[in-house]
Amino acid sequence: MQSLNREMNTINLELQEKIAQLAAANTDLRNFFEATQIATMFLDADLVIRSFTPAAGTLFDVRSGDIGRPLTELASLRDYPALPQTIAEVVRTGDVHEQRLTCTDGEAHYLARVNPYLSAQEEISGAIVTFIDVTGLAEAEERQGLLIAELNHRVKNMLTVAISLVKMTLRKTGPDAAAREALIGRLHAMARSYELLSDSAWTRVSLRDIVTAELEAFDDDRVSLSGPRVDLTSGQATAIGMIMHELATNAAKYGALSNGSGQVRVTWQRDDGEIALQWREIGGPAVEPPEQTGFGIVLIKGQIEHQLDGQIDADFDPEGLHVSMTFRLKP
Repeated sequence: MQSLNREMNTINLELQEKIAQLAAANTDLRNFFEATQIATMFLDADLVIRSFTPAAGTLFDVRSGDIGRPLTELASLRDYPALPQTIAEVVRTGDVHEQRLTCTDGEAHYLARVNPYLSAQEEISGAIVTFIDVTGLAEAEERQGLLIAELNHRVKNMLTVAISLVKMTLRKTGPDAAAREALIGRLHAMARSYELLSDSAWTRVSLRDIVTAELEAFDDDRVSLSGPRVDLTSGQATAIGMIMHELATNAAKYGALSNGSGQVRVTWQRDDGEIALQWREIGGPAVEPPEQTGFGIVLIKGQIEHQLDGQIDADFDPEGLHVSMTFRLKP
C-alpha cells in the first residue's frame, strides 16, 4: 500500500510539473502574441472561432464571448468579405493563401495570410488567420512611386534641354572646336545644377549655392556675392545655373574676368516673392554693344523669359556689362 502511495505521489508530482510547464508555455505564447501585436485568429474546420490574439480582437471587434461563434457572423468582415471562402479553401487543400488588403476607409493596409492548422496527428483541423499591419510599407511604396514618376519627369526635361542646347549651339556656330567647347561647358553647367539638386533630394537649392558653383573657378577677390537666403525649385535652379555659366564664360573671354583686375558683382533682393538679380562687371576692357545678338544672350533671354517667366535687361555700359533679371519664386 505504501508503495502504491509513493507511486501515486510521484505521478502527481510529475503531473503537476507537466501542468506547470504547460501553463508556462501558454503564458509565453500569450506574451509572444501580445508583444508582436499581430492580429491572429484560430478557427476550426467549420470556421468557428477557437481563440484570437488581443490585436485580432481590436481589428475584428470580437470579445471573449465570441469564442465558439462562426466567423461568418462577424460584421467586421466588410473589408475582406471573401475571407470565409478563402479559409474554407485553405482547409480543403492545405495551401497557404496570402493577400494585400486595404480597409474601406483607405487609411489602413494589411497583409492577410491564411495557413492550415495542423493537429498533433498532422491533419488539417482548422486554419490560422493573421493580419499584419503594412500601412507604413504601403505609404512608403506610394511615396516611392511618386518619386520615381517625378524623377522620370525631371530626366525627360533634362534630356529635352540638352537636345535643345545641342541643336541651338551647332546651328549658331557650326560643328567646330569652339562649338564643341561651348556645348561641353553648357552641359557641365547643367550637371553642376543637377548635382546640387541631387544633394538636396530634388527639393530646393539656394540661389547662392547655384551662383557659387558656376563662379568657383575664379578667385574670391574677383567675384563677390550678396543677397538674402533664396531657395529655388529644380527648374529655376537649372535655369539660373545656365544663365550664370553663360555670363561667367562671356566675362572670362571678353569682360571683367578676362584681365587681371576686373571684378564681377552678383547681387539679389527679394520682395514679396519676386527676385531681382543683378550681374555687374567692373574694371574690365571697354564694353561695346554687339553688332548682332549672340547665342549666349539668346540662351540667357530664353531661360529668363521662358523657363523663369521673368524679364531681363542687358546694359552694355562701356564701364562694364550690367544685366538685370527679375522673376517670381514658385511654391
